[in-house]
Amino acid sequence: MNKDRFFEIADKVAESTSVRVDDIFSRKRIEPIADARHLFFYIVHKENFTHSYINMFMADRGFQLHHSSITHGIEKATTMVKKRKEMKEIVDKICAD
Repeated sequence: MNKDRFFEIADKVAESTSVRVDDIFSRKRIEPIADARHLFFYIVHKENFTHSYINMFMADRGFQLHHSSITHGIEKATTMVKKRKEMKEIVDKICAD
């Protein structure tokens, strides 16, 4: 686990979802932004970043959150990936890099 990979994933999620990286690290709850953030949590978790690690990096970008918010985001993204083909394709592409 390293900081470079964490931010690389954030960049790729932002690019793939047409959401700004800064928005992923914000409290904005607009659906496309929240979906991108949840997808980001899902992918970094899938790549073995712990909740504590995710929380630490989010805090470094000015977004303090509780670990239950990360868990909720991962659960939401799990459902999205199962139901929406384009989300699964984004995950597959980013995780293959």
